[in-house]
Amino acid sequence: MSPHAWWAESSAALWPALVNHLWQASLFALLVFAAALLLRRAPASTRHVLWLVALAKFAVPPAAVMLLVPALPPSRSAEAQPGPAFPPVLARIAEPVAPVPGFRPGHNEGYCALSAIWLAGTLSALALWWRRRRRFILAAGPLTRVAHGREWEVLERMRLRLGLRRPVRLLAAAGACEPAAWGVWRPAILIPAGLADRLGERELEAVLLHELLHVKRGDNLAASLQALVCAVFWFHPLVWWIDRRILAERERACDEQVVGLLGEAGDYAASILKTCEFGLASPAAGISAAGSDLKRRVERIMTQQRFLAVAPRRAAVAAVASAAVAISVLAGWLAGPARAQAQAAPYVKWLEEDVAYLITEGEKAAFLKLSSDEEREQFIEQFWLRRDASPGTPAHEVKEEHYRRIGYANARFGASGEAGWRTPRGRIYIIFGPPDEIESHPSRNMERWRYREGTLAGMVLEFSTQ
Repeated sequence: MSPHAWWAESSAALWPALVNHLWQASLFALLVFAAALLLRRAPASTRHVLWLVALAKFAVPPAAVMLLVPALPPSRSAEAQPGPAFPPVLARIAEPVAPVPGFRPGHNEGYCALSAIWLAGTLSALALWWRRRRRFILAAGPLTRVAHGREWEVLERMRLRLGLRRPVRLLAAAGACEPAAWGVWRPAILIPAGLADRLGERELEAVLLHELLHVKRGDNLAASLQALVCAVFWFHPLVWWIDRRILAERERACDEQVVGLLGEAGDYAASILKTCEFGLASPAAGISAAGSDLKRRVERIMTQQRFLAVAPRRAAVAAVASAAVAISVLAGWLAGPARAQAQAAPYVKWLEEDVAYLITEGEKAAFLKLSSDEEREQFIEQFWLRRDASPGTPAHEVKEEHYRRIGYANARFGASGEAGWRTPRGRIYIIFGPPDEIESHPSRNMERWRYREGTLAGMVLEFSTQ
């Protein structure tokens, strides 16, 4: 198979399945939005988890979730029942969507073009994300590791207070940058050189504690995965909106935890204002930093609300996460008949087309009772072995001649959109082989065939060639 043919075949299989997956994920995102509204008085960490689950629903297709439940029994519709015993709306959501109008399965340049556009957009989004990260590092300038002094002592004190066992490096940036948590496997906290001199003890604790919370929560890893999902689904505006909601709730969650640990919102708000007065640049994508809506952020810190009880919040998060799995499982369950039909398509063609004129009624009934592909393959092998005139030879003359006749009939006898093997001439040719005599009358659109031997010996068969 040529690379272009492989690309076309993969594209034709990808896009209908992808549209179906996006429909389910978008519906689930709307459910998460409703849950987030109901939990608006809950801690930001609760809503942060909800939006992460919503983004994960885009990243994980239903087929992957179905692998977690291999013992799930098939739907009744998969057993040739009249239809799934579920509401029509759920069945419609779970079924694969129809192909895009104007696009046919198989080698289609439209699907090829869609895949090429998607790949170009994904690579561009990844390149832009990497460029923003590099720009942040270049703006920060030379980095100096700090292993002693006031800043280091405060960092270690806050790290122990959080119970963070991982070592965290402290780097002083000579250029313009905001305090930020950097790195995933070897985390570090970047602070601009000279900032600590502008901050009091409690203010410096608040700044470093905020960034340590990002490290403890693994926010940089989550941010990198977010960037990857956004790059893959760059064409879907809902994915980018979810990404912004995750970023906002992530920063708000750290703010709330800092105030909860230090107990003084005033010192924390003052540290944020002094940091901004220091003349810092905006953060890069994927970097946990202070944020840009300064006024609203300070007001929220100073008027932090009391939150709902922990148990209902955990129950809400568990319910939404369970809904994500349930939708995927239900979709895979209801789509089982469609998958079974697609998997059985080669065998249907073999039964209804390839050997339609050879197979007996008893053999056909036996084949239809088979339940696995392995059994079907064994049946087909035995089917041809029973018709092999010389079993000891590598070649199967009967099988090869049969498929040659089908190819000849399709090439020569097709008319008015009908496949050649279905026409009367094609049927006779496939069953009895080429005639001994052909009397052709093109002006009358007619042919007469004669066989000298066999079942049709002495008969004159007249066919219309139109």
